[in-house]
Amino acid sequence: MDLTIQALLSFAPILLAAILLIGLRLPAKKAMPAVYFLTAVLVFTVWRVDFARIIASTIQGLFITFDILWIIFGAILLLNTLKHSGGV
Repeated sequence: MDLTIQALLSFAPILLAAILLIGLRLPAKKAMPAVYFLTAVLVFTVWRVDFARIIASTIQGLFITFDILWIIFGAILLLNTLKHSGGV
């Protein structure tokens, strides 16, 4: 497959996210599963990645998400603690 076509196909999930979120003003709760599904289908069909690797990458992404949310939760907790104690 031509490198230009692969580049355009790899840009398709980003374009779909922009269309759904900005163009159609769908909430991320509805748009992101569609983007994930498109990405998984493209990875499985175009780049021929095994299904096990797709699932493993999904689980790894969930763990990274939880790490980031844990940091954000701690920052909000610290900010609220400082507000209530008069530090801010």
